[in-house]
Amino acid sequence: MFVIAKKTDDKVSKIKEIFQNLEKSLTVFYIDCFDNLDNLEQGELTALTYFLMKEKGQPLFVNNLPLPPYWEITTDGLEGYVYDQSKKKARIKFRQPQSERTIARVYWYDEEETCIWIDYYSAYGWKVCRELLDEEEKSVLRTIYNSEGRELLVEWLQQDKIAYFDSQQSPTIYPNRHSFLLKVLEEIVEREDILILGEEILSLLPSGKKENYYYLADDIIEADKIADRVNQVLVMSPRSSDLSPYTHLYGFALNKPVPVRPQAMIITNSEWIEGLEQLLIQFPEIDFHVGAVTEMGSRITNLSIYSNMHIHPGMSYRLFQELLDSSSFYFDIQYDIEILASSLRAVERGILLYTLDNLTHHEEYKKLETCCDTIESLIQNVRQVIENPDKYYQLSRNQAQILGITSLEDYRSLFGRWERKFDCL
Repeated sequence: MFVIAKKTDDKVSKIKEIFQNLEKSLTVFYIDCFDNLDNLEQGELTALTYFLMKEKGQPLFVNNLPLPPYWEITTDGLEGYVYDQSKKKARIKFRQPQSERTIARVYWYDEEETCIWIDYYSAYGWKVCRELLDEEEKSVLRTIYNSEGRELLVEWLQQDKIAYFDSQQSPTIYPNRHSFLLKVLEEIVEREDILILGEEILSLLPSGKKENYYYLADDIIEADKIADRVNQVLVMSPRSSDLSPYTHLYGFALNKPVPVRPQAMIITNSEWIEGLEQLLIQFPEIDFHVGAVTEMGSRITNLSIYSNMHIHPGMSYRLFQELLDSSSFYFDIQYDIEILASSLRAVERGILLYTLDNLTHHEEYKKLETCCDTIESLIQNVRQVIENPDKYYQLSRNQAQILGITSLEDYRSLFGRWERKFDCL
């Protein structure tokens, strides 16, 4: 599958997660990424890297950086440094995670230790770009290389011009980045059937290739605007009506196993959480993770006396995602507004949700068997699930069906049909 998107589109991470769970390959092309090429992950392309083509290899380990004889590399764990005896020749920026010490960039210095150029290394281990700097250390010229070290592109940054060199080393000059991007997009649609994320992108593509275009919309309103310009529209929201003509993709209903020691989540904007202490007492075998983006009040922090209570004040979005990955239960039982769309993110991932009829943050949750009248009936329901894991799977399947969560089989069926169609072209 070939996806075209903007680097900032949060739907990209969702598409990546879907294809990772399907164990299918995915290529993402960003229309708005002309800088920070070292930040591209494997399977990510831009206009400047599309023609490199090779997508095999591993990031370059710091000790494998080619150097003249007798030069040496040192590191403080955060960055690397290149020395010729006592003279610093370069500074090395590592890719994330830094602990693996693979190279993202190398800043090369002159005799006065002024940076004169920067080499960028791809996620596949070769030098993909060299950027020359002027006396004020501003970028003036950029050269893009393929895996054999041949020049493919030269960009004059101050003039906003790009030269593309074909296999015969004959240059084609483009007056600006936009004109070059349009040329690359023409090449892509000649070779690929594409999934488009955003109406702005669709406006950049040749209109005569409608049969090759598939569009991912946020809702039916967006889908209706786009439908006659593409082959098929996919909508990333639950099917609210049987009359919808579109394929709806919402979340990812996985059959998550219940571990020996289950994890549960509560994300709150208030210190008032209904029945939290009762849950901690009744289920010592469950670890409860309570998160907030701010500091927490004493009604929560005082419950840290229970060994199965884990509080996360000032929680980052990254930690929120990590907790989602490890949790089997989500409790929507807090007062005040919902933050981070936390219960929605939980049910999208197939996490079993429990809520109370008077506190639930979304009306559709009242249709669930796990929406209870009292905290006592909620505790009784959870106890049945803990004692009978099959009950967990049954409730999870029902939750996915009621809330319109897409199953693994539905995704396989859809993208499998696409692959069979493309194989016949």
